[in-house]
Amino acid sequence: MNEKKQSRSTKIVVSIIVLLFVAFFALRPLLCKALVADIHTLKWEFSGWGVILKECMFRFDDGLVEVTYFDYDETLVSHTEYTFSEDQQKELREACYASRLPLWRGSYYDPNPGYTDGEVWIITIGYDNRERVISGSSAYPRLYHTLYDTAKAITDAMEAE
Repeated sequence: MNEKKQSRSTKIVVSIIVLLFVAFFALRPLLCKALVADIHTLKWEFSGWGVILKECMFRFDDGLVEVTYFDYDETLVSHTEYTFSEDQQKELREACYASRLPLWRGSYYDPNPGYTDGEVWIITIGYDNRERVISGSSAYPRLYHTLYDTAKAITDAMEAE
């Protein structure tokens, strides 16, 4: 009798764990969408061999994008502000969601020190009362280029005008 009771308890515990696991993965897209909607700023720094070469600050609240270029000796080459249209903001938010940006790990580094592409990137996500920093060196999240390609297309179009 005691063995049956223990078996039943084990089944209940396993069922609860499975339900929690399924609920977690079912709720991830909703969590991601909510976090993307709360983004106020998105700062993206691109470096080559440890020197910041380009910095883009997307400011959703006031509709501005700041694009700054630096030289290898870290001197300022140019700093320009552009208007960030509602369509571009929507496009970038959709790319943040499609790439699952809020769910990325905090760091991505190539485990093979014998080979690097030299690119270091840092993304700082600004929310109401906090920031989240995600960085990488010669390694990227699986959907990195979904976001990168959209952000680059937006800034390239602005700079071409």
